[in-house]
Amino acid sequence: MDWHLFFQSPTGNEQDFPDELLLHHSSILLTPFAIKDDISIGGVQISKSERVLLAGGLSIAYLSSVIATSFSLPGWLDTEPFSHPLAEALAISFAFITGYKFGFAVNTTNLVSLNQLIEAQKRHAGLELPLITSGNRCNHIVPSDFDYDKYISTLRQLIAFLRSPQLQPGKRDQILRSMELLARAITLKQVDHGLTLSLTVAAIEAAADAHYANLKPVEFLNQQENEEVERFKGLVHSLRGDHPILYKQHKSALREIVSRTIGFFKNQFYSTRKFIHFVERYSPYTVWDSLARHPYFDLPGGEYLIHPEPPLSIRPSVLADEELRKLLKNTYGYRSKYVHCALQPPGSGVATTSTYIETIFDWDSDRAIRVIKLSLLFGIARNCLLTWLVDGVSIDGEN
Repeated sequence: MDWHLFFQSPTGNEQDFPDELLLHHSSILLTPFAIKDDISIGGVQISKSERVLLAGGLSIAYLSSVIATSFSLPGWLDTEPFSHPLAEALAISFAFITGYKFGFAVNTTNLVSLNQLIEAQKRHAGLELPLITSGNRCNHIVPSDFDYDKYISTLRQLIAFLRSPQLQPGKRDQILRSMELLARAITLKQVDHGLTLSLTVAAIEAAADAHYANLKPVEFLNQQENEEVERFKGLVHSLRGDHPILYKQHKSALREIVSRTIGFFKNQFYSTRKFIHFVERYSPYTVWDSLARHPYFDLPGGEYLIHPEPPLSIRPSVLADEELRKLLKNTYGYRSKYVHCALQPPGSGVATTSTYIETIFDWDSDRAIRVIKLSLLFGIARNCLLTWLVDGVSIDGEN
């Protein structure tokens, strides 16, 4: 994934690109909202958006040129256009930060300015992210000035942290892979509920796997389960003392049984608990209320569309930690059933305006259940990765 190279730590060899090189290192970024002014960030310049009316007049697109202005030059840069990784890196980063879909168009016309393109070329590029301006499928966003400035400042901070020499390269790569999963999930949230949920859970799980890579599975067992493992080990040990000849004859088989028993506990509990522990550490329940916003929040005229939360919608702060932990466990289980059994999670295809947690009727179990809404799950995943990233920079810098 070449776009990862955008986040390499500074080498000290950064240089300004000459004008003739800029011709080969530019592309188009497509955004769900207008970029108000030219932005210089991370060695690239993002131009002010140009609004393009697409064919039929029912949708629009916002196009910005992306030009590398100052950057370290890896060896492959001379032979492979750098426009694609730059635009993709920015699209994924913006999607990760905002929760909205961004796009990019690979430049094949030596673009430096959008003024160089004819209208047909602009409309063709705009098809990478057509914006519907009204109706149920509206994806045209109008953020407040405060939110817009926050998006840009957060992008600057994200790039700075990811490029920090204090951050271990392996951890940087894992965060970038999880960011990409979240960006892909965002593009699918109106298409496939189960796949969107699975990609979001996978983004958290991948980071959790990396974080807990050096821990043994038994460290995630509770007291009762640890007692069961120890009791089983004790039975094997007593067999060794009471029947040494029998033990010697079947030593290898007994060791295999012990290993498989511990493996059983790992398969039953390890992955789920690792996922839950990671969320509890890097996105604790106390902050969940601040991690999601109403689905209509940034839509044009959204202030007139937002109504009080539906009666079956629940804020996380009113539930006990044990209940929230159970919801996390269930969410992980939905992901597993989707991946292994092709079963859509409860609530798939149900259009609601709930923001956090909702009570729905599950036809499979024939009862009412509570589920974490995707808007909140996105927020949990994003917060986990950002907190883990900041924690990684500060801790790695101290060591």
